[in-house]
Amino acid sequence: MNPKATYLTGPALAVFLSRVWLRAARRLVRERGAPRAAGDLVRHLLREARFPGALPLRLVRHGAGVWVVPDLPPMDSEAFLDCLIAGLDGYPRGPVTSILSLTARCPHRCPYCYVRQPPAGLEEPSVDLLASTVEALAALGVRTFHLSGGEPALRCPDVLDLVSRFQGRDLHFWMLTSGAGLTADALRDLAGAGLSGLMVGMDAENDSPADRIKRTPGARATAVRALSGAREAGLLTAVNTVMTRSLLDETAFFAYLDELGRLGVRFVNCYPPRTQGVLRPEELEPFTVEDQLRLHRLARRVNLSTRPRPLVYTPDVWEAHRGCQGGRSFLYVDPAGEVRRCPFLARSYGRIQDGDVAGVLAAMRADPEPEVCAGHRMLVDALRARR
Repeated sequence: MNPKATYLTGPALAVFLSRVWLRAARRLVRERGAPRAAGDLVRHLLREARFPGALPLRLVRHGAGVWVVPDLPPMDSEAFLDCLIAGLDGYPRGPVTSILSLTARCPHRCPYCYVRQPPAGLEEPSVDLLASTVEALAALGVRTFHLSGGEPALRCPDVLDLVSRFQGRDLHFWMLTSGAGLTADALRDLAGAGLSGLMVGMDAENDSPADRIKRTPGARATAVRALSGAREAGLLTAVNTVMTRSLLDETAFFAYLDELGRLGVRFVNCYPPRTQGVLRPEELEPFTVEDQLRLHRLARRVNLSTRPRPLVYTPDVWEAHRGCQGGRSFLYVDPAGEVRRCPFLARSYGRIQDGDVAGVLAAMRADPEPEVCAGHRMLVDALRARR
């Protein structure tokens, strides 16, 4: 039987979290000794205490795992402890999540798409190259891989091959997709091969604006079918939403989440509009700082409730509080194999085709002046001015 995603809350949540922290403390004591372990944990908890409401009041139980966010492995796994302990030290071993692009091809023309077209004639990365990159990144501490594009479903057999090579490993794979080309059979095969979940792009609460944004008739209906098929296949489901201003209305926002919840969605990542040098559709009017903070407050209200709505994250505001995570907690490999801190940053630190992933990450960590995007700087400056 395919696993169904449910919510863990109340006393059961408190017991679960206590066990996670106890496991983390025991491992830290083994690795570092009791005095240093205690100090590291206390410093981490004090840092997080500055951000009230950071941990939601419910988690997602799926099969044998309990999840808080798609960017990290299940909280009851050794892989999650790896990530937690790396975070205590400021990610000295490198990122714990990687966006790995399989192709630049896509049937849509989204104005916010960050994918740079590779040089003419450059072949897409082979499954062998992708697998060796996963192995190299896993050896450096990466535990979660977001298989992206373009549209990775255009290489669905290769995704199936890649994921199946790591079955039984404590590594976790998500497909970032519009849903285009994904059939019910393909989703069942991917679930059987070990794919953890499907992360689907859906940009509006109604068909018409969503289709206009993607410039493809039926785009939203395709996303809905993919989410339904993924749920039936037993995959976890998440949605990436580039927010329209209409969704800042409280009633519309909660209605949208309720609709996604009925589709089986358990996580929603909300991004402000960020068009990439193309004509901006009217639905993607830029957000002010106050718009972003309003969205963050709405997300926090959802996550601090035990009502069974999807967990909602606002990555831009999260990073404005904690610092840009590009190159720290995650990295991006574009369709040409260039390794960058973030999809929205231009600087490349090397190519996976050259076979020295460890050297690329070392160069990234050693960069004395890492790039930061204008949106992040704007939010950081605004938050500092409010203190």
